[in-house]
Amino acid sequence: MAMDSLTIFMVTTLRSTAGVITPQTHGTHVAGTIGAVGNNATGVVGVNWGVGLMSLKFIDGFQADTADAIRACNYAKMMRDRWVSTGGTQGANLRVLNNSYGDDQFTQSFLDSINALNQSGILFCGFGGQCRWVQHPAG
Repeated sequence: MAMDSLTIFMVTTLRSTAGVITPQTHGTHVAGTIGAVGNNATGVVGVNWGVGLMSLKFIDGFQADTADAIRACNYAKMMRDRWVSTGGTQGANLRVLNNSYGDDQFTQSFLDSINALNQSGILFCGFGGQCRWVQHPAG
């Protein structure tokens, strides 16, 4: 089944070993900042009340592999390409990826996957300014 929201964000956070999306404070906070529905007396509002959220988790605790990040990006690209090629009947209208993680090592293969996302019309947003050294993919 296709996701037909006009904008879908990917929140890349911790993955669950049980195969379930588990609560995680940073990812939950970011998702709320992006898409919390307002005007409902809960005291929180996001920047887009009608957004759909897709969670692609690849970090286990504080351990992650660049290949896993690339697989997550490739999946997002595949879903966007499927949306486009089927006229919106399959896939997801994924437009922006929010990526809140980093590494101090540059990897050409990861940059290639980010560039491939851009070619499919997906904006890749990386965090920045939280560390004393250059962080990739944001740096």
